[in-house]
Amino acid sequence: MAAANALSPSAFSNRGSRAAKQLTPWKKSRACQASNGCVEMASFALGTAGARDSVLGQESPVLTFTQPEVRALFRRIKAGDLDLH
Repeated sequence: MAAANALSPSAFSNRGSRAAKQLTPWKKSRACQASNGCVEMASFALGTAGARDSVLGQESPVLTFTQPEVRALFRRIKAGDLDLH
C-alpha cells in the first residue's frame, strides 16, 4: 500500500503527453545546467504538467501531473521531505 503522502503521476506516456498539448518548452533547474542528469518540466493544456529525464530528452517517458500534485511536490521539496540524506 502506498504511503499517504506519496505522489503518483496522473498519467504516463512513452513519448510525451499526447493527451494534452504542450504549452511551454521543457525546462530544468538552473542548478542542473552543467549536468544533463536532471528532471525537466513543461506545462501542458488541461491544467497538467509533464516531467521527463533530461538525459533521454525526446525519448524519455513523460509523467503527467495535475496542478495540485505539482504544488504538493514543490512544497515537499522546499520542506526537505524528499532529501536523500
